Amino acid sequence: MSTQSIFKPVTHVLFDMDELLLDTERLYTMSYQGVRDRFGKKYTWDVNGNCTNKEKPLNDSAGLTFEMKTSHHKAFFDFKPQPDSFLVCANRFTPPVTCLSCFLVFEDAPMGVEAGLAAGMQVEATLVLRTMEDFKPDMFSLPAYD
Repeated sequence: MSTQSIFKPVTHVLFDMDELLLDTERLYTMSYQGVRDRFGKKYTWDVNGNCTNKEKPLNDSAGLTFEMKTSHHKAFFDFKPQPDSFLVCANRFTPPVTCLSCFLVFEDAPMGVEAGLAAGMQVEATLVLRTMEDFKPDMFSLPAYD
């Protein structure tokens, strides 16, 4: 029985930084609270959700206002996952990498996972890994941990 991997060998690895490598949520929260302190307000998880949830349903008047304000700038308000950030990174390697499926993207957000896949890259969705120690590099023809 063959134990051939369904994954392709990897030559390049890209890491999402925000919340994957860096604890930025804590820093954002401290910054936002600093501003809200000046007005006697608390930055709660409910406020955070209202600030970051771009798929929040809009009522009719809010939706109409949003549409009027953004209709000439659709590219800036397209919240669907786009592969551009991964493609820009791929184009910065010297020599140029022509095999996009030879990239492995570590990503912790569902939209980032979709964007990496849309770029034609392999994606390790860290939201399903308990820790990076659960990652199996040999599945991607990468060297084992020391």
